[in-house]
Amino acid sequence: MGIIKQQWQQINWIESRNQTLARYHFFHPEYSLPESEADGIIMQSFQNATLKGYHDKRDLAEYAYHSLVIHPEFIEHPIIAEAIRQHRHQSLIKQLQTITPQQWDIIADECIINTKEINNGFM
Repeated sequence: MGIIKQQWQQINWIESRNQTLARYHFFHPEYSLPESEADGIIMQSFQNATLKGYHDKRDLAEYAYHSLVIHPEFIEHPIIAEAIRQHRHQSLIKQLQTITPQQWDIIADECIINTKEINNGFM
C-alpha cells in the first residue's frame, strides 16, 4: 500500500508546520490554543494557501501563522485582499509586509467582531 498524494503533501508541509508552531509559541506564549486545535488550523491554512497559489514553504508558514494569531480567514479581509492585488507577483510574505501595524489592528479587530457575530447568529 503506497502513500497517497495527500499524504505526500502533508509530509512536505512538516517543516512549515513546525516553523509555524515554534513562531506561534515563541511570540504568543499567553495563547492557550491546544496543539491539536492549532494543528487543524495550520493544516487547513496550508490547503487554503495552496488553493490561492502559494506553494513556497515560507509563504505557507506565514499564512498559517496569521491564521492562528489573527483569524483562519484573515486572508479574505479587504485590506489583505487589496495588498495581495497590488503586489500580486510577489510572495505572500512581501505582500503582507506592505500592511501597517495599524491596518493589522483593524484586521484583527474586524475578524474578531465578525466571528462573534457569526457565533451569536447575527450573520
